This record gives sequence, C-alpha cells and structure tokens, in this order.
Amino acid sequence: MKEITDLTRALAWPVFAFVVLIIFYGPLRQLFNRLPDIASRSESIKIGGVEIRARTLPLPAADVRDVVAALSFQDVRLILNNNYQVGWTYQQQEQQMPQWRPLFDLSLAEEMNKAEMDKLNKEQGLNYKFGVKVTDSYVRVRNYLVDLTLDLLFTKPGSGELRSASK
Repeated sequence: MKEITDLTRALAWPVFAFVVLIIFYGPLRQLFNRLPDIASRSESIKIGGVEIRARTLPLPAADVRDVVAALSFQDVRLILNNNYQVGWTYQQQEQQMPQWRPLFDLSLAEEMNKAEMDKLNKEQGLNYKFGVKVTDSYVRVRNYLVDLTLDLLFTKPGSGELRSASK
C-alpha cells in the first residue's frame, strides 16, 4: 500500500502538468508562435522586477523590414560595401551579375542599359563593361543597415544607452 501511495505522489505533478498542457495546448502554441513577432515590436522586456531595454533604434518601415528579412549575409555585405552611387566595373556582366541578382530581384538596384554605359564611358573616357544604379529602396535599406550596425556597436548591452566611442 505504501508503494502505491509513493507512486501516486511521484506521478501527481507530472500527470497534472501533462493534463494542463493537453488542455491548453492550442492557446500555448499560439502564444509561442507569436512571441518572436511580439518581441520584435517591443522596446523593452520586463520579467519580474528586471527590465531589459531591447532596442534603441526605431523599427523601420514595413517595406524596409520585408526587404531586410529577405537579404542574405552576402547581400548585406554587398550593400554595406557599396555606397549610394552608381557603380560600374571593367568586369563582364557574367562575372558581376550573380552577386547583384538578388538586389535586382528585390528592386534595390537596376543594371545600367547599353546607352547609359556608352554615355558614362564617353564622359569618362573609359571602357566599363557593367554598371549598376541603386534605387530609392536601396538607399532606405542601406541607411537602416548602417544605423542598425552603429546601434549594435555603440549601445550598452541591456541598457539601451549609447556608450562613448572614445575611450
């Protein structure tokens, strides 16, 4: 009889937790699925008496957020390594197109057409083979990426306060 009582005591909490989990599975699943979205829109997270400031940078516009979410590591590197100007190169289109294709697909940049390249080459006395024009979307996305990088580098972790860059 004592073994049955001990077994009942040992299983009571796990069985209770399992029953609660089964009863509230749907609502709990919905809550956990929404947590990343809720956290991404929050400026701070408060648990008990501890508050952690999660963001000092305001959220970008929805179109910028959508584009940034679609960028790969290589795309972000390409954007941060290039400024807001038109770019051109002596390399053939086949060599440059693969790295720029994702930005073309996201309407962040456009390939310069032959007339634009001919005009540029004539003005500068050069023989560029491939050129890229950036769009207004590119400028907004690049501005956000630069701001985000600076925010990450110069914000004190957990406080949201800017720290001094000169030490």
